[in-house]
Amino acid sequence: MDARARLIAKKEAAALRAYGPGRRVSQNRSQFWLAALHLLPARLHYQLRQLPAIHWWQYTAATAAAALVLAPLVMVLASWWQPMDLYWQGLHRSEVWMAGLQTFLLLDGVLLAATGLGISLAWFTTMFAFPGRRLLSWGLLAPFLLPPYVLAHCFQQGLYWGLGYDFRSLLGLCVVLSLSFYPIVYLIARLAFASQGARSIEMARSLGQRPSGILLKVSLPLATPWIIGAVLIVAMEVMSEFAAAQSYQTTTLATLIFDAFFQFGAYNSAARLAAILVVVFLAMLLIDRM
Repeated sequence: MDARARLIAKKEAAALRAYGPGRRVSQNRSQFWLAALHLLPARLHYQLRQLPAIHWWQYTAATAAAALVLAPLVMVLASWWQPMDLYWQGLHRSEVWMAGLQTFLLLDGVLLAATGLGISLAWFTTMFAFPGRRLLSWGLLAPFLLPPYVLAHCFQQGLYWGLGYDFRSLLGLCVVLSLSFYPIVYLIARLAFASQGARSIEMARSLGQRPSGILLKVSLPLATPWIIGAVLIVAMEVMSEFAAAQSYQTTTLATLIFDAFFQFGAYNSAARLAAILVVVFLAMLLIDRM
């Protein structure tokens, strides 16, 4: 028997195993696939019968919830296929590029600072015992209780009155948003470190690892999925923050959306700018999945 005949026989045996005995499949290749397609509805019906029973109202509720969540997203993305309004026609391309560049720089700076600060404080309050640790571990969440623009105003007024320094810049905004959003990373990382248990850490110590080695080689790799989720939440908060950016005279995509929507009533332009942020965040999610 040549190789082609063996292949056909193998496919016939697989078809007989898949669709049950008593069905003779022809040696002809075309008839083989026709037979497989003929038996496909029965096979799908059998697979669907194996699924747990779901009532019609559950399908309806799931569909309605999905439509409710996806409808605003679809409307925002569909704004690029709608006619341009006067605000978008008068908006210079350089303004959009500059706002996008400042948003990108702000996002990078805040993510780096908030992630580093949150992980460091979470590791310190979880792994070391010292007087007042419980009070400090909860007190580090206090900056998240204040809106970012209130924290930005406090920083600006305190530095201007105390040192005469104007803190309103992209760097100042990066510092304020990092201090405002690091508790997200801190809280999630602390829960991740606390849930790992002491066994893995004791094993690392018995192998001669220092605290820095335990963090980099044991605890941090185990907590990476938690930290990535926290970083994505911080990224959403930074990209949507406009009040602190306006207070610090920094033009971002969020401030352009606010101006287009509230000052000029250009709803289509605001939706187009929001679609850019949606695409950027979806790209971040795709990179995280990859």
